[in-house]
Amino acid sequence: MNTKTAAADTKPKCKSGMVSIPAGTFTMGDADNTSKDGQVTVAAFCMDTTEVTTSAYATCVKSGKCTAAETGTFCNADATGHGNHPINCVDWPQATAYCAAQGQRLPTEEEWEYAARGTDGRLYPWGNAEPGGQLCWGGEGDSLGKGKRQSTCAVASIPAGNSPFGLADMSGNVEEWTSSPYSATDADRVHRGGGYEITYLSFVRSAFRISVKPSFQFGTLGFRCAGSLSP
Repeated sequence: MNTKTAAADTKPKCKSGMVSIPAGTFTMGDADNTSKDGQVTVAAFCMDTTEVTTSAYATCVKSGKCTAAETGTFCNADATGHGNHPINCVDWPQATAYCAAQGQRLPTEEEWEYAARGTDGRLYPWGNAEPGGQLCWGGEGDSLGKGKRQSTCAVASIPAGNSPFGLADMSGNVEEWTSSPYSATDADRVHRGGGYEITYLSFVRSAFRISVKPSFQFGTLGFRCAGSLSP
């Protein structure tokens, strides 16, 4: 083995299915959203390339490390043909438990926004152009037409919307739980990203933040995991 190969083998890396996000500083928030604002520095970390899928979550349930997701209207756990769609209808403890079972965790909202926007101040994962067909949503330009989308899309099915780091569906499809509380005095947890039913531009911007009680389960809310680089 030559020295270049040896160096590559010892370089910290992410598990399969995750992207390595380098350390960086970015301006958090934008003029039209209520995100924390100002310069934020984020250490290097790993993040799932896609939202956690229904089939991946089902595997965790079968292992006994996760509890079953809610089923019924707008929920993917029992929806035919939705194995490669994002799991939804899971609360914050369920999302946290899934990530822990993978040796990971939920991302902070700072990590989430950085992974979605990069360092160049873009409004959306793909840039500053207003959304159209770059995401799974209910707005103008969606493949089903404005206001007609009633369910999620398969993960990573719209690569035009990928973030600067190559993450899929950081806008649209399902909103995503983070580990962060809405404020220092608020137990509600922040979720990010805008869901498939959203029609408002501001709701799918990378800086938009909203929160709900950790016990809530929505058809528009899922998650992805983050973690540390492995030696």
